[in-house]
Amino acid sequence: MTRTGVGGPLFKALVGAALLVVPFGLRLLSPHLEPYPAVLLPSGAGVIPVDGDVVSFERLALVGVDAASGEEKELAPDAFLAPAPLQYLRAITGNHFGLETEREREVALRGLPFAIVFERPEITDAERDEARAWLRARLRDAGCDDALLRVRRYRTHYDVAVREAKNEELVVEQRYRLR
Repeated sequence: MTRTGVGGPLFKALVGAALLVVPFGLRLLSPHLEPYPAVLLPSGAGVIPVDGDVVSFERLALVGVDAASGEEKELAPDAFLAPAPLQYLRAITGNHFGLETEREREVALRGLPFAIVFERPEITDAERDEARAWLRARLRDAGCDDALLRVRRYRTHYDVAVREAKNEELVVEQRYRLR
């Protein structure tokens, strides 16, 4: 006997497909609107620009000042963020380690002439002080002066044909005074 109706496999497939339409539609509008846990994976995936045999990609660098020598020192992001996972680095730096006082965040939607403004939760002065203290402790643990942390975003151009980096350029640097 063939089973049809509400409990059939075709109905279940249609219901499953219908449930995915909303998250997919939100993802099409903007990657910031995709619900969590993300239905469409991988999260944070982006397009890597390619020009002939040259690909470009970006990396973030955390930079402190060595306490002994006074020289700049690039810090290992995984050790600096521990126990937070390394994949949170972009989100944490994008939110300025919770030190920023700006409460609104504007999200531009692809193909639409307007943006949506989201209000971030309010961060208290005590929470900012706690974040500064944590960052200062992480800098000291890395053997650095705890007054300043720099976050640099670099763009690297890599030649696939010869398998080497052509150049690396500084895109932006953010400075966080912690004292």
